Amino acid sequence: MKIKIKLKILLFFFILFNIYPDFVKAGGIYIYPETVRLNGYPIGSTFLPDQKILMSYTAQDYYYSGEEYEYFIFVINKISNISIKKSVGKGGHNIKKDVILIQKLLKEKQYFYGEINGINDKTLENSIKKYQKVIGIKKTDSRIDPSGFTLQKLSDETKPIIFLQLARTTREMREIKYNVEFSSPQNGSYNIFYCHVPLFSDFAIGKLRSYNRIDLSYDDLKKIDYHLQLHKRRMAKIGRIDIREKPIPPPITIYLRVNNKVPAWGDQIKGGVFEKPVTFSWWIKSSSTVKNIYYRFRLYPDDIEWSTWQKAQEANYYFITKGQHELRLEGKYEDNYSKWHKIPQVSYNFTINEPFIAKPEIKAGVRPAVSSEELPVKIYSKSSALLIGVSSFNDKKSFKKLPYVKSDLDKLDKVLKNLGFSVNRLEGDITLEKILGSIDELISSSDNDDRIIIYLSSHGFQDPIVSSEAYIATSNCKMDKPTINCLSLDRLDSLIKRGIQKPLKHILVIVDSCFSGLGVITKNVKYPDILKIATKPGAHMLTAGMAEQEAQMDHELRMSTFTHYLVEGLSGKADYTKDRIITVSELLLYVQYEVADRTNAAQIPMLGKIIGNGEMVFDLR
Repeated sequence: MKIKIKLKILLFFFILFNIYPDFVKAGGIYIYPETVRLNGYPIGSTFLPDQKILMSYTAQDYYYSGEEYEYFIFVINKISNISIKKSVGKGGHNIKKDVILIQKLLKEKQYFYGEINGINDKTLENSIKKYQKVIGIKKTDSRIDPSGFTLQKLSDETKPIIFLQLARTTREMREIKYNVEFSSPQNGSYNIFYCHVPLFSDFAIGKLRSYNRIDLSYDDLKKIDYHLQLHKRRMAKIGRIDIREKPIPPPITIYLRVNNKVPAWGDQIKGGVFEKPVTFSWWIKSSSTVKNIYYRFRLYPDDIEWSTWQKAQEANYYFITKGQHELRLEGKYEDNYSKWHKIPQVSYNFTINEPFIAKPEIKAGVRPAVSSEELPVKIYSKSSALLIGVSSFNDKKSFKKLPYVKSDLDKLDKVLKNLGFSVNRLEGDITLEKILGSIDELISSSDNDDRIIIYLSSHGFQDPIVSSEAYIATSNCKMDKPTINCLSLDRLDSLIKRGIQKPLKHILVIVDSCFSGLGVITKNVKYPDILKIATKPGAHMLTAGMAEQEAQMDHELRMSTFTHYLVEGLSGKADYTKDRIITVSELLLYVQYEVADRTNAAQIPMLGKIIGNGEMVFDLR
């Protein structure tokens, strides 16, 4: 390999000896590009602006001159993004876009005074010729080529950086290792060139500093520039370097507040029924290096997943289960160089002895308005509801008769019909077989863009042996044999998942019974984007209470407390965004707070997602 390289170098000097006889009297240099190192890094590396860079390289140097000093000349040129596809000017292709670009560049440098119209004419050709003379081209051709010297000079944004290397003169051709120091330019990408023809002088040029660094005066630069003009065809490229500001990411910290107070040791969050939600808010100290910042959060164990990345700097929780909790918050930001950085996670731990429930806030305008064209009155092809009310039971010892089931069904029947539902009712003495058959028939008769509501009102109970299992009592259900004729919540869950797979658009199961919340985990309710949730399939279960809670009968209202507020919410009171559209999430907010407030938190409705990201919506318009 070394022999081949040496043969190339010998050929290089042979050509110089025969074609450029004046050069032979002086000498020459050939740098091995693969040996070049910048502060120990290979060519192509990235450096900071105004950084001292020590360039080391190996060169083949030949000296044959009477002058005392020999200098190697290096030039750093900024790489321009300006380019043309084909030649412009006399005899060129003259593509309109290329011509317009050249006309603009020449006009900026005050060489072209014609109209910028993309047409090549004598005015443009003369302007090109005039510019070529100024930059030192002896044989002008009035044409600019895509990779030519004229375009390179025309597109230069900054003056080239020139630095010298004092050579170790020798009359023999041999490899010599050199080191020279220079300062990096400002942000951008640059090419480093050197001239094959050294500059010879009887006197020292500039002021020699450490590491062969030479400070140059204006007169020195003029002399060097003249030399480069004479030998502009003998310039060779070493390679590219990139100069980028690389700021050390500032130590950004997220600061957290709970209900607008700095968190401290102790219980700042109390359980119970309140007027306002728990508000977690956060911020960072402003920094000039931060362009965009996003956050995400998760409250363990209430949230089943992290929130999406968002710019919002607060989260409101209207319901928090009792027990130990941990809020985790993390961030990321984009700096001024489009690089993303992580912000260390912060957390806050707290414990509440009873559930926290808050009154929902009216948030008019909190989500984008949806026009009738985007979300027509008939969002669904068909809306069907199955209302099941079991009021009499064979196992009278375990299950008392429910007096208000008919009243519950009547009021819910009316509000659902007003919302466009066709309603089928089963009430009184209802067996498991009849319930399963009716649900199966409802799902089978529904199609892709349909929605269905299944409402179940009955007694609920835990399995006497397996406490994690919950059942809804049917007329022929026996508490001591729950697996035979009782409807398990797991079986109901499987039926609903089958319906979504069919697929149906949206399913909402509403269970008004004791222990109906067993296994249901509420989510952090927000005001979701209507168009997103209305177009995606999804199924939810809305329950009258939490796992260990009993459903309350309100003798003053003469109906179930839960169903009373469910009907009120569907009638319009759950429209917290005041856009005449109610989502299942909004319905939960209303029912959850009103029921908890009326029962002094003895009963707190819950909402669980069964499957899918869609959510049923009720259009009141």
